[in-house]
Amino acid sequence: GVFFLGVYAPLLALALRLEPLALVSAWASEDFTPLPLALTNTLRFSLGALGLALLLGVAYAPAARGRLWVDLLGLLPLMVSPVAVGLGYLVAYPGLRGSLLLLLTAYALLAYPLLALRGLPPSLLQAARVLGAGPFRAFLRVELPLLLPALSSGTALALAALLGEFGASLVLWRPEWTTLAL
Repeated sequence: GVFFLGVYAPLLALALRLEPLALVSAWASEDFTPLPLALTNTLRFSLGALGLALLLGVAYAPAARGRLWVDLLGLLPLMVSPVAVGLGYLVAYPGLRGSLLLLLTAYALLAYPLLALRGLPPSLLQAARVLGAGPFRAFLRVELPLLLPALSSGTALALAALLGEFGASLVLWRPEWTTLAL
């Protein structure tokens, strides 16, 4: 109990100093983005990037199968600061500066390692094929049921990371794109 109290002490200290009226006046200020707009932006950007991250995660499995260097490269976005990722996107694609595509792809790059599906052992799919299942049926009856738990937990982790994304947003944002984290 004492250990967790020590770990959570900074959050508790902030909560005790919180002044609800100050928050209300800040949100009502003309200098702040209205809460409904910030919430809408957060959900819109997170869900759009989640779709891209899911595609990247699914495409990652066959690319990484048996290649250690690709597997390690897939973890790189988790090891680099999101601010550096946003800056890298600005340097790599200067013509896309201020575009929603740039923001969403940066978000997707940061989230896809949490969704990267590891391939199942090929022997499982080969066994299904030997037993007469076609590729689509083997996918539906063997591969998908085995991957669903990992896919659902990875999706939840990626969505949580995207909802709180601050670093890349700070570098790539436009005033009308303010999110809750910003």
